Amino acid sequence: MDTQTTLLSAKRDFNRLGLSLLAMALIPLLVQLVLAFVIALLTPSGVLTERASIGTLLGLLPLYAVAYPAGLLILRTVPAAPYTPAKLRAKDYWTLFLICLPLLFGGSLIGNALSALLSGGRSTNPVDSMLSELGWIEVLTTVVLAPLFEEFIFRKQLIDRSARYGEGAAIVFSALMFGLFHMNLYQFFYAFLLGLVFGYVYLRTRRLRYTVFMHMSINAIGGVLPMLLLRYVGDDVLEMEDFSAALSAPDGAVTKYLLMSAYSLLIFALCITGFVLLIAKCRRLVLLPAPDELPRGTRLRTICCAGVISFTLVCVLVGILYLFLL
Repeated sequence: MDTQTTLLSAKRDFNRLGLSLLAMALIPLLVQLVLAFVIALLTPSGVLTERASIGTLLGLLPLYAVAYPAGLLILRTVPAAPYTPAKLRAKDYWTLFLICLPLLFGGSLIGNALSALLSGGRSTNPVDSMLSELGWIEVLTTVVLAPLFEEFIFRKQLIDRSARYGEGAAIVFSALMFGLFHMNLYQFFYAFLLGLVFGYVYLRTRRLRYTVFMHMSINAIGGVLPMLLLRYVGDDVLEMEDFSAALSAPDGAVTKYLLMSAYSLLIFALCITGFVLLIAKCRRLVLLPAPDELPRGTRLRTICCAGVISFTLVCVLVGILYLFLL
């Protein structure tokens, strides 16, 4: 295939990938608006806010039941290149998992800081809002459903259909789309950084189980576990300045203070370890040539087609509205 034909084919494929993601982004928004209007008419004020899990379920159903299937129909119009699955050694898996931890917490710090700075501290993290009640629906969604669906779409479907144009382009494209799909600044940075690791793992193995399990573990460690720990420890212990304050507090405060301190130290140590491993891994990173590799200087303008730009604009617009108006 000559260069011009490759560029035209790539632009068409990336446009369809962008349109599929656009459908997955717009359909839930439109359905949720309709549901909110109907619920406001048919139910007394405050009924759903008292049952946070029901509100979460109603918000997620359009995504999983309607948007993903509709977007998948468009995705399937782009042919997937053949591949050979490979296994990932346990040592390599845990190395990459540790690398995820500083990306998760570092990206979260950046997102939280920028969101607070831009909004003047008025906006709230949507993950904290969803997990504040921490019912079974929130746990199921965060630890099981989200990793399964997101890895299937953003790793398997996107990478299988874009890797033929370059491994680096496929990894960065899938990670960037994954970050944008969260539609808020709080989650964008760590979702994008984690997407780079997940994309690399999937590209090297073409086995979804590795990235799904990694994604589930990260969501549990970064979302569910801290909320459970905070609920157990309580605000009084969190506000203690030092260990002496815990000693003078009621029974149980010392144990809670030590548990919180041990957890913080463990996460810090794992993040430092992961950061060192990240530097070492980046130095040895090798990307293999692809069958229809896009020439240097053509990648950005080829990938930035109408479908991808439209999806990006919708996600950025929703993110801005959430940051300043919601």
